[in-house]
Parts: sequence; structure tokens; C-alpha cells
Amino acid sequence: MDKDLESLISECGLEEFSDRIKSSARSSVRFKTKPKADADIPSGASKLGGKPDLPRNVECPTDSGMPYVFLCQICMEDLGSFEISKNLPKQGRLYFFIAADSMEGGAIVHDESSPDELERRDFPEIDEEILEFEEKPQTTEFNAASIYSFYSHVSLPHPKEIHSYFEFSEDERKQYELLFEAVEGEESMHQLLGYNYPLQAGMIPEHHLLLQVDEEQTAGLSWVDGGLVYFTLPELDFSCQGLAKAYVFVEFL
Repeated sequence: MDKDLESLISECGLEEFSDRIKSSARSSVRFKTKPKADADIPSGASKLGGKPDLPRNVECPTDSGMPYVFLCQICMEDLGSFEISKNLPKQGRLYFFIAADSMEGGAIVHDESSPDELERRDFPEIDEEILEFEEKPQTTEFNAASIYSFYSHVSLPHPKEIHSYFEFSEDERKQYELLFEAVEGEESMHQLLGYNYPLQAGMIPEHHLLLQVDEEQTAGLSWVDGGLVYFTLPELDFSCQGLAKAYVFVEFL
């Protein structure tokens, strides 16, 4: 977004609501990726897809013995200069895993090990007893892509959800839609914190968006004809107990 929020509000004819719109805005960080061989991405670096760099004493998370598929890892040092860092762990990495063949299910792991304590982990072997009742995921690894750019993003409530924040007339609602589109731009919607971009029902009430991942064709990420995957938490609590409450789901167009 090249223009500041106040200028865009004025251009969209919503000056009357300027203070309320600005107070509803949330800080978030978006990121860009580019294809890169997993072997060429340093251990512990932020990346999408490939194999997770986990410490030896941390196992890949599972659901009733069935391993989740690694989606991405975010190095906290990459976010230290952004406002959202005050709401995130100061050190280590956040790892995100999904149930690749399902519309919901996944896990978040936080670990503070140094890069030299990490090992690149293959998709785990699945117990034969589990395979008697469940099929192995069709996708067990996404193509690797390095995260090469993080940048600040002003996050506004989606037009589908503005009734919770503003009482707009029909014309004002259309003007807000123009504002929202101008703020969103046309770039990828990989995003940390802020508001989610709902494609269907949206998040569980009172949950916080932690991560939203867009489709990424180069990494083989495609969510049923176009969609987003969301990792949400009832509180931004990064203890094991807090992360165990994560709700992970996919919405599609």
C-alpha cells in the first residue's frame, strides 16, 4: 500500500468515519516467498514447505498417531523490528503443521533451540496399525520456498464483517469496500496477526488470527479451487498448553 490509511479514507469519501476506521485497524505483517531448493535454505530460516528444522527432542505433531504435514516455519528474529513482535515469542521459531487431506486440523509448535541444535526432519513413518484404519496423506511434503521479505500491513475488518464495527448505509458500505480493496492490494495474503480474510464463515468468535497462508503454486499449495488456511488461537499464549488450543482450518472460494 503506497498511500497512508488516512489518505485512502479521504479518497473513498469516508472522512466522517476516519477516527473509527483507524482505531479498528490492526497491525500485521505479510511476507513474500520465492522457490528455492530446501537444501539451499539455511537451517532454522523462515520458509514455506520443504522439511521442518526441528530439535532432536521434538517430534512432529500427530493426530491420533497420524502425522500432520509441515507447512512453514517462521523465525522470530525476522519479526523483531515490527510492531506485532510484542505479541509474539521473542526467540526461536514457530512451526505450523496441517492435516493436508482435510478441511481442518493442524498444530503449532514453538521452540527456542539455536540453528545448530536443529535437524531437517523427513515425514515420519506411520505405524502399520494406524494404516489399517486410515490412509497415508496424499501430500506429505510441499515444495520448498524461502521467505525473503516481511513487511508491515494495515489490517482492516473484512466488508463481510463490518456490521460488528460500523453502522454504514448501503452507499457507505460500498465506499468501505473500495477502501478495503485499496488497502489489501493484489499481493499474496500470507499474513501474521491482524484480521483474517474470510472466504466463508470466518473464524471462531473471540479467536485471534496467528497465521493466514494463501495459495502458493510454486510450493504446490492449493486449497480446493482457491483458498486460505488459517491458524487461530483463543489467546496469544505460546506455551504448550496455549498452542494445544489452536484451531486450524481451510476456507475456499
